[in-house]
Amino acid sequence: MKFVFSVFFIVFCCLLVGFPASSLQVVNDKPKYGELTLEFEEETVIRESNDNEFYTFRYIWDLVVDSHGSIYLLDHDRVLKFDKSGRFLRTIGRKGQGPGEYMKPLKLFIDGQDNLYISDQGISLLKFDRKGNFKEIIKLKFSIPFMPIEARNFYVSKDGRIVSFTRDYSEEGIIRKLVLVSQKGEIIKVLASFLEKHIKVGFKGGGVVVGGVTHPYLPSCYFCSLGDDKICFGENMSYKITIMDLEGNELGVFYKNEEKEPISSREKKYISQDGQVYFPPYRPFFKNILSDEKNRLYIFRIKPILIKSKREEIDVFNARGVYLYKLYSSYVPWVIKNGYVYTLVRNKDGLREVKRLKIKGYEDFKN
Repeated sequence: MKFVFSVFFIVFCCLLVGFPASSLQVVNDKPKYGELTLEFEEETVIRESNDNEFYTFRYIWDLVVDSHGSIYLLDHDRVLKFDKSGRFLRTIGRKGQGPGEYMKPLKLFIDGQDNLYISDQGISLLKFDRKGNFKEIIKLKFSIPFMPIEARNFYVSKDGRIVSFTRDYSEEGIIRKLVLVSQKGEIIKVLASFLEKHIKVGFKGGGVVVGGVTHPYLPSCYFCSLGDDKICFGENMSYKITIMDLEGNELGVFYKNEEKEPISSREKKYISQDGQVYFPPYRPFFKNILSDEKNRLYIFRIKPILIKSKREEIDVFNARGVYLYKLYSSYVPWVIKNGYVYTLVRNKDGLREVKRLKIKGYEDFKN
């Protein structure tokens, strides 16, 4: 009885003084407000054209939106800015090795002051103001690995610190680490780590040999910002989401109860004919995490690869980890912001279009 009383007393004290009680975990089962199919008012904002060389895109690597609704596209090796109506404004930076120039831009990020950061080769970040003026370069003392194209791989806080992924190598595989980085590009602290077992690493002659075939069912981890310089980190084999501050202190942990679905022999054969591919014992639960301005988390579910439906399933949680909605969407969101979804699609002619989709009833979503 004394032990039970002590546990309740400690929890009560944590709640009373507002201590970050990471031991208080939220376990979810069904969505609190049920299921919804998203309906949109569609707008095509930017349209690729065969008649205009400038509007012929090579490959869109990233899409971000600032607080004014301006859209930035990373098209292979150039960064383009458009206003909210889709009118072209300017090119940001250019290819080269001088100030404000980049060799291979890989990802974009917009901070709270609408500054644009461009990840160049994963080894430096170039900062531009919202008018496209080059401000500074942050040379990293490590390399940011390229994530799946729809996922974030770095974030810049209000005070200029950076959160990003990096990698270490071991004989077990590659260890992906979520790290806090100083304004000088130096790693301050490891916030979380994840072992990528499907990657084989061999140490030969002092070097590293890396091999591995990628496919949608590989275990992975993701992170996104969550307002007020908080971040969330999730591992997709456990459906565990951790919310932490920039010091790495856990502010909460939440789970979603899920049945583990084995990967069928048909799925394995569809992915690899020779069978020389790593498969986990069951399908991962999700493939990406986004957040909106209300600090809701949108967790994108992995569909069985043999199902050709274009419908996306999205679990929505609030910042306290409560499961709010199960959403269905006919589009894959790249950005969710102020009641709009921004996405990239192909039209009937095979040309790419950036669409801004107003979510009907968004203002009525509960939190």
